[in-house]
Amino acid sequence: MARFTKKVSVLAVCALCVAAWSVFAAEGRPFNLLSEVEKAGAAFFWDPLSASGVIEKNGHSFTFREGSSAAVFDNRLLVFVDPPEKKNGSLYVSQDFLSHAGRVFSAEPGKSGQGKDSFYKIGAILIDPGHGGKDPGTNRDIVVDGKKVTVLEKDITLEVSKLLYAKLKKAYPGKKIQLTRSDDRFLSLDDRVEIAHSMALGPREAVLYISVHVNASP
Repeated sequence: MARFTKKVSVLAVCALCVAAWSVFAAEGRPFNLLSEVEKAGAAFFWDPLSASGVIEKNGHSFTFREGSSAAVFDNRLLVFVDPPEKKNGSLYVSQDFLSHAGRVFSAEPGKSGQGKDSFYKIGAILIDPGHGGKDPGTNRDIVVDGKKVTVLEKDITLEVSKLLYAKLKKAYPGKKIQLTRSDDRFLSLDDRVEIAHSMALGPREAVLYISVHVNASP
C-alpha cells in the first residue's frame, strides 16, 4: 500500500507541473529568455550538461537552472522564481522570473543588490594544463595519413590552455592571467598549489583556478 501511495503522489506532482505550465502560458505569456537578455544588453551563458544558466551585466550575475525555482543573485542572495522551462529548443520564463533577473539589468557597476560589494572579486586567473613531462596523462592511438600516431593528454591540455590564455588576455587585458606551465614539463600537485598561492592579490581578491584535463575513449 505504501508503494502505491508513493506512485500516486508522483503522478499527482507531474500533473501539477503540467497544469502549472498551462496556467503560466495562458495567464502570463512566456518570454523567450535569450530575446529578453539581448534587449537588456546583458551577457548570457548556458551549460547544457547541468541545464543551468547565468545572466551577467555590469559585474553582477543571476544564476538559475532549468526546471528549478531556486536562483542566486551575485552568488550570495537566494531567491525563488517561476522555474524556467525549455520549449522547442528555447528557454522560456515568466514575468516573475524577469522581475527577479531585473536586479542584474538595473544594477549599477560595482554595486550589488544589497548595497555592498560582493565579498570576493577575481583578482587573477591561473590556467593549469593537466599533466606534463614524465606524466603524459591518458592517451589514444589514431591514424593520420595511414600512420599510427599516439595522442597524449598532456599535449592537448597544453594546447587548449594556451588558446584559452590568449582569448582571456584579449577579453580582459587588465586582468592578471597566468599559465602554470607553457611547455612540456612536469609539475607536482604541490608545485601547482604553490604557483596559485604566489600570485599577488589585493584585499578581498581570489584566484580563479582553471584546471584543464581531457578524457580518451575508443
